[in-house]
Amino acid sequence: MRSLTFIVFLFASLFSLSAQSIETDSIRYGWGPGVVGECVDASELHIRLQSRPYVVAGNSLYEVDYESTGYIKVMDFNTDVRCIGRVSWDYLSIWTNDEEYRYYPDSALLERFTAYGLLSPFLFHPIKDIAATRGAYGCTGHTEEHITHAATKVEDTVPSLKYEHTPVDEGLGRKYQINGIRTEELSRILRAVNLDPIAVSSLRECKIQEEDLAEYVQDVESRFGNASIDRRKRVVLPEAEIGEEEAFYLRLIPSFDTVNSDIVRAAIVANYESQWPSFGGDAYSVDIINEANDTIQCRSSSGGSTLPYNMPWTVRYNGAEFVSFNVELAYILTKMLWNDGKDWQVNPEVVHNPILLWTIANYLFREHQASHGLESPE
Repeated sequence: MRSLTFIVFLFASLFSLSAQSIETDSIRYGWGPGVVGECVDASELHIRLQSRPYVVAGNSLYEVDYESTGYIKVMDFNTDVRCIGRVSWDYLSIWTNDEEYRYYPDSALLERFTAYGLLSPFLFHPIKDIAATRGAYGCTGHTEEHITHAATKVEDTVPSLKYEHTPVDEGLGRKYQINGIRTEELSRILRAVNLDPIAVSSLRECKIQEEDLAEYVQDVESRFGNASIDRRKRVVLPEAEIGEEEAFYLRLIPSFDTVNSDIVRAAIVANYESQWPSFGGDAYSVDIINEANDTIQCRSSSGGSTLPYNMPWTVRYNGAEFVSFNVELAYILTKMLWNDGKDWQVNPEVVHNPILLWTIANYLFREHQASHGLESPE
């Protein structure tokens, strides 16, 4: 089933999107102050989400008015806006309760994107190959390394994965794996993504272990316990308050288990946005190929930030694409960048949970600083 894309041209009379919005049984927020096209003073807004130069107050989107101290109201939504962020140069993503909208500033165009069932044709056939590319880009040029993994039959001992090409037959009683990942497990995850493409795991669903928390505590103590640490990326605070910053990160530990999917997505998006603009970094691609030689393309890039599990991943299939925050899929895609017998082709820190904890903690700290009128880390 092809994705359905609904386009709404943002003429003044349609800015409220009342006909295009998704009605819900319970809407937590109303519309923010002002009418569409009007400049609203910043003091009138209770900003709850932001992705510069855009902010959300209530369920209304605003854009910074650089000629004043206010914000121009762009549109209202009749459903709760859960997160906004730039995961593409071309558009601003706006996630509501169960939809993703894309706002294109250059054309003042809003697109409601539905990817449910997009991958169904691919899933009719067994997975047979993975083709991955790790590229580095920068001012001096671009380099690439190509990695190929073929499905191999699962034996009692794990077979060598070094460029083995074994015919794939997923008949009864036969199991196959690709680079240590069972193909039926990858298919299961793709089916889950197909049913709910914009779903985001809560932190509890990421299966944080005691050793993850212990490593996080160790990292906090290492970061703040050494007076000579590099403070360029830290908020500027009086010396007397340095201890409070460390205490904030440690106080989060008991509440990590309650971090919901909205915060997980917002933290990952904010971390991703923090790398822009970037003049160098890494670009990853993982192509999942089935027996019909159909391909799902998955792409990720890092401009210097450490992205947990290299999230977010852009999934492309059959002429459409969506952004995935599925941690299980992200882990497998990152593992496919691991070449035969070599070290990880990506920063090994990205594939374990402490870096995810740090991403969320840094986001919550910036939100805490903003709510207290203090400077946030760059």
